[in-house]
Amino acid sequence: MFVTINVVKTLKGKVNLHTKKLLPNGIVALLLLSMVMLTTPASAKPIPPGFEYTVYTKPPTVNGSAVGLGNTFVVELWANTSLFGGGPPPGCYAYAYWFQWNDTLLNLTSWSVFPPVDKWTLGIFTGDDSLKDIDINGKKDTHSYGVSALQVPAAWMDNRKIANYTFKVMYQPAYPEPTMSCNLHIVDKGFADVNGANRPPGDLEDGTYEIFPIPGLTVTVSADPTTVYSGETSAITVSVTSEGTPVSGATVTLSSDPPDGFSSVVDQGDGNYTSVFTAPIVSTPTVVNITAEASKAGYVTGEGSTNVTVNPDITPPTILISSPQNTTYTVSSVSLTFTLSESTSWIGYSLDDQANVTITGSTTLTGLLDGSHHVVVYANDTSGNMGASGTVYFTIIDVTPPTISILSPENKTYATSDVLLSFTVDESTSWIGYSLDDQANVTITGSTTLTGLLDGSHHVVVYANDTSGNMGASGTVYFTIIDVTPPTISILSPENKTYATSDVLLSFTVDESTSWIGYSLDDQANVTITGSTTLTGLLDGSHHVVVYANDTSGNMGASTTVYFTVADTTPPNITDVSQTPLANNVQPVDVVEIQATVTDDLSGVKKVTLNYTNGNGTWIIVAMTNIEGNIWNATIPAFPYCTNVTYIIMAEDNANNTITTEELGQSYEYHVIPEFPSATIMTLLMTIASMLAVVLAKKKLPRKTKT
Repeated sequence: MFVTINVVKTLKGKVNLHTKKLLPNGIVALLLLSMVMLTTPASAKPIPPGFEYTVYTKPPTVNGSAVGLGNTFVVELWANTSLFGGGPPPGCYAYAYWFQWNDTLLNLTSWSVFPPVDKWTLGIFTGDDSLKDIDINGKKDTHSYGVSALQVPAAWMDNRKIANYTFKVMYQPAYPEPTMSCNLHIVDKGFADVNGANRPPGDLEDGTYEIFPIPGLTVTVSADPTTVYSGETSAITVSVTSEGTPVSGATVTLSSDPPDGFSSVVDQGDGNYTSVFTAPIVSTPTVVNITAEASKAGYVTGEGSTNVTVNPDITPPTILISSPQNTTYTVSSVSLTFTLSESTSWIGYSLDDQANVTITGSTTLTGLLDGSHHVVVYANDTSGNMGASGTVYFTIIDVTPPTISILSPENKTYATSDVLLSFTVDESTSWIGYSLDDQANVTITGSTTLTGLLDGSHHVVVYANDTSGNMGASGTVYFTIIDVTPPTISILSPENKTYATSDVLLSFTVDESTSWIGYSLDDQANVTITGSTTLTGLLDGSHHVVVYANDTSGNMGASTTVYFTVADTTPPNITDVSQTPLANNVQPVDVVEIQATVTDDLSGVKKVTLNYTNGNGTWIIVAMTNIEGNIWNATIPAFPYCTNVTYIIMAEDNANNTITTEELGQSYEYHVIPEFPSATIMTLLMTIASMLAVVLAKKKLPRKTKT
């Protein structure tokens, strides 16, 4: 069953804004302390006889004074429908209401509604949930709400909260205003049964909101004196009461016209508050209005004022010097002490007619030279009037030696042979020096460095003469040197480059004294040296060297590794030169074969040539062939009988180094001999002659006759 709510527009019920009889302040204060802001009934509000339901507020009464101006409170709207009739079945299936308040005293900041969704389980229909301006004054003063069940569910018949309203306190009355209140008014716009019929109006119990006036503060201001000069002060007293009773613990703020300075306000605890007013600088008589404002929680802020007349100041300040006096001082620093008769905007002094030195008060005249001096102190008051003290004459005779404090070294161990000598002297000096380990004084001009300190214990004293010739001495400082820093070694030569020599200079620097020096070439064992030297007999190729050194404390240092190269300057080697046929057996028909072994262990053999001549002045060059391993071969063609042949072998490596057999002290030549030697020819001729003789002899013998 769908229930429709018809909302009828009616005028809002009149909200009562009325006054109550004023109570004495003490009783009002007691009420404010004792009343609880929100009082919630312990149980459901019963339904009075003759009614089926009750709508009421929790709490029934709200004390706005306890809440406080600008603060918020919550009012709950409850409905008890436990006797709701109608039907059948009985129970509430729809309701509508207006909730109203006074929009001058209160402002609704938020609200929440709680329809009985646990009873109307099949859904609800919200007919209205809006704010209205019933008074038509531009402010919302009414909440209108209507809701019903969409279908017939279980009836709503119990006591429950149906809305929350959060209000902000907008107005706080103050004496002599009266207490103000208003109803939190409930307007019944219809509670309906299952048939949609509104039941007779229920019991509506409005809530009540009231707020009490707070007392005001009375402020009285006095000044002593009431007439001052520029820059002078006047004591300000502020008396704060409420209906004749002193009030302490208030916040008091002072201001003036024209504005000027006030000291911090002091609460004397008896309703009186004090401060000091400093008069402004004026050129003509001026009346300054001083206003005091007092505020305290639970009271209306009060205000009071008084006047102070300020006259222009034309009198300079009086200055009295108490130190120095007209006497002789045996120190170079003398206190400059003086008193002033009034506040000042500037202070300075002139020593010995020099330019003024600005100061803020008494000071010390330092670094005074021996002899006569005089000083004058000047001051401007806050009105710009300058005063001057009398001139004070005094004499300085310095008999105090300077004080010397050594800052470094300290009484400790240092891991370095160089230690800073730093110190302070409390006055100007004409000479400074120091003595190390009881040796003769060394003159210096200020802090310095003690260098080349040997391992072990040391002590130092600093001396200084001031400008009067007084010598001071520092205390003796004892310290120890333990060298843990290895020496620094820098190789100057060789450099990272190629050298065309097998002998290279090894040159280097060491930054401290040493007990041993050595070097390692190509990762070989260290070679001990006493200083720079020459690396000799270096083979061609890449090399690297490191120099090492021990300082006198045994700390070993090492240079960086230097890489360098020695170029191939060694020519190849030519050995085992041979020829076929041998030199004593070369005939005109023979081609002579020449062989040689050529080696180069560095860059390798590039080429080998055979150079020969037959004595006619022309040299023939023939490239030799590498037939295997290191063996090279070439041939010389056949020459006629009786030719003299000379030959030279030349070898070149890949570094373009050359060598000849002639440079090696080797010479090679041969002579071409006849094809048959003389002895052989004679023997042959004799054999032929013998054979001819035999033949001729046989021809002369008689022939035998055949028989």
